[in-house]
Amino acid sequence: MEFRVEALAEPEALVAFEAAQGSKRHAAEVRRRVLADPAGTLVARDPEGRIVGCGSVIVHRDAGEGAFAWVGGMMVDEAWRRRGVARALLHAGLLRAEEEGARRVALAASEMGRPLYESEGFRALGFTTRWERAGPPVAPELPARAVSIYPISSCEIMELLKFDAPRFGAARGPFLADVMGAFPERAFVAFDRASGAIVGFVGTQERFAGPLCADSDEAAARLLHAASLAGAPPRVLLSGQNPRAEKLLAQAGFAPDGARCTLMLRGDALPGRPETAFGLGSWAIG
Repeated sequence: MEFRVEALAEPEALVAFEAAQGSKRHAAEVRRRVLADPAGTLVARDPEGRIVGCGSVIVHRDAGEGAFAWVGGMMVDEAWRRRGVARALLHAGLLRAEEEGARRVALAASEMGRPLYESEGFRALGFTTRWERAGPPVAPELPARAVSIYPISSCEIMELLKFDAPRFGAARGPFLADVMGAFPERAFVAFDRASGAIVGFVGTQERFAGPLCADSDEAAARLLHAASLAGAPPRVLLSGQNPRAEKLLAQAGFAPDGARCTLMLRGDALPGRPETAFGLGSWAIG
């Protein structure tokens, strides 16, 4: 074989490889993907040890429905394409997901990558889209306030993780903790004013606002507005599994910017409650 596939726990080599390939991902996004699941980042190396391809299979731990894995960051140097590198990376990642008990594996496929995933048993569920706001934040027009929005404090993180796991469908604690810690001034939580229970949260990253998870449209709208006023990037990724999210973003001044991928799944139905997802954390992590 002209190349070998191995795990990579050191993110800087991956940052350098993606930059050399012209990736638009921010270096911090690449590091976050590696640290979210260090054993899940895979690289292909040529006989001289140079990285010629990469990919991640992030395993989010069991939250009652089995572990849930997400494929992302698949990239192959142009000189090494059509030589089996991407398939070998995918096979290695799927094997690890199986060993970790992941009953479902999802991904957002480009048009170039979609035939590979279809040949490996993934099926299309719809489209993930990217939305962007061109002007200033638009205040939501809502009825009487039923939720209150506050900055997330460190003492609320454990409660937030308990809220998120059944809705996302698996425990993604390392990723959420990193997102909340990276931009704490742009992370907010929504509480029901009657019961005091958490009903939603939002975090933001270098290029996107998200993840945004909420039990109601009001909570989602107020969380998005709070994050926007705090300086969140004016871009949101939608999974396509919550049609109400598109209406909410349109009312907030967002519009599709034309970028989209195909949401694909291998295994049982998507876990959790996709109708509570108003913004993805990342196309590479879910």
